[in-house]
Amino acid sequence: MRPSRWRPRRPPTLKAAPTCAFRGRLDEVKAARKPILRWKPGLKID
Repeated sequence: MRPSRWRPRRPPTLKAAPTCAFRGRLDEVKAARKPILRWKPGLKID
């Protein structure tokens, strides 16, 4: 399987950092807005 052009390989540290930051931010959003119980990645919150 040849490497795909649109998703280059990058070190795990580079890949993990944005995800952790995003997770933390998402937790903040969840804590701030309790009424929204089910949140899906595709869902937009105004």
